[in-house]
Amino acid sequence: MSVSKRGTRKDILLEITLFIFIAFLMLPVFWLVLTSLKTEADSLVIPPKIFILPTLENYINVFNTEGQILSLWNSLLIGLSSTFFCLLVGVPAAYSLARFSFRFKNSLGIWILITRMAPPVGMLIPFYIMFRYIGAIDTYSAMIIAHMAMNLPIVTWLLIGFFQNTPKELEEAAYIDGCTSFGAFFRITLPLVANGVIAVGIIGFIFSWNELMIASIITGAETRTAPSDITDFLLYHEIQYGNITAAAVALSIPALALIGFAQKKLVVGLGFGSEK
Repeated sequence: MSVSKRGTRKDILLEITLFIFIAFLMLPVFWLVLTSLKTEADSLVIPPKIFILPTLENYINVFNTEGQILSLWNSLLIGLSSTFFCLLVGVPAAYSLARFSFRFKNSLGIWILITRMAPPVGMLIPFYIMFRYIGAIDTYSAMIIAHMAMNLPIVTWLLIGFFQNTPKELEEAAYIDGCTSFGAFFRITLPLVANGVIAVGIIGFIFSWNELMIASIITGAETRTAPSDITDFLLYHEIQYGNITAAAVALSIPALALIGFAQKKLVVGLGFGSEK
């Protein structure tokens, strides 16, 4: 009986601790949404107001801003395209690193991860010089290639673990039944890691969707993305806090919707890598 009581108290304490921790993590999100619903005058009041009369004026201003809808479309197009090509290259690359033995295999895997650790600003100047030389500034292809180059290392590295956790004996059994290497990969291995591929794809898309630095330099009026559009509200003489926060909330909604839609596959993919 005493053990049960100690267990109950421990569970309650754990739940309270988790609630406080989650509330602390959600505080910036709450403040972001609250500020987006304030008038410009209320957003500048010191000390800040918590109880306000909400207004949608900031959201109306954001979506009435010229080019805002186009920038959201650009972010969606570039994010989906770069994620597709990352998976198209990253899946077979990760499979090769997980399954086959060849010279410098371990070194190659480490170098793939190191390229993702490099600061984005270090790659920004080479990207700009290269794209300017070939006349690709302010083109979708330049943004897709840049985002793919930034996200492909992490996509490949994450996928290696999923393939390593898939039993190789299943492929060997498929070979005995007459499958080729490609047949075993597409019929056996790939379906087993499908949840992992979806999870990694979502992560890659979010990285691309939120990218700002590259978009601020190699895009123009035609290909500008939503994150770079937010900087339009940072004016020389003022910072439009209401419009910035409203734009940030609007930018977060598609990513949150994608995560909510694929939540089950995301949890299963990141937790186990495959369903056996």
